[in-house]
Amino acid sequence: MGDRLREEGVFPDRVVASPALRARMTAEAIVAALGLGAERLSFCEAIYEADLERLMDLVRGLDDTDDHVLLVGHNPGLTDLWNHLSHTAVDNIPTCGVFSLRFSNASWGSLCQGSGQTVFTATPRRIEEAGPLEEKTMGKEKKKGCLHGKSEAKKKPGNYKCDKCGAVSAEEKHLCRPEKIKDKKKK
Repeated sequence: MGDRLREEGVFPDRVVASPALRARMTAEAIVAALGLGAERLSFCEAIYEADLERLMDLVRGLDDTDDHVLLVGHNPGLTDLWNHLSHTAVDNIPTCGVFSLRFSNASWGSLCQGSGQTVFTATPRRIEEAGPLEEKTMGKEKKKGCLHGKSEAKKKPGNYKCDKCGAVSAEEKHLCRPEKIKDKKKK
């Protein structure tokens, strides 16, 4: 997931994680994959087994100098937090799932229910099955990546980029070939 975040250009100012062993290991792996310094990672006991109210208190108390914060924690608390802050509900954020929201609020302290706009969601299973990352921007759902077949794209550092449609994927097989697109249009 750290690689997927890097591919999406996600480099948080602060990573706040539960001190539980798996959460700690996940946070450290993500920080390493993103090439962030250890000073950006902090552990917060309040995340462990936190309910929605406790997580909202934690988020509202974040330092406003940190524009982009990544929380690493546990369910059901993180799923409840997502459902409270976003416009779209999910049944469960799976293990190592990444769900990203953007807020127009000037301060963490002013966050309220439904104030987040979905940027993207990614889960290990979805990446494994489909490859392209689902992205939602400003309420419009779209796919980042095409599903037309193998690409003749150039290899870029860490990923492939399709020369035809501009889609980016960690695997070349998830991108299109121009001749496949032409064939589909003929049908």
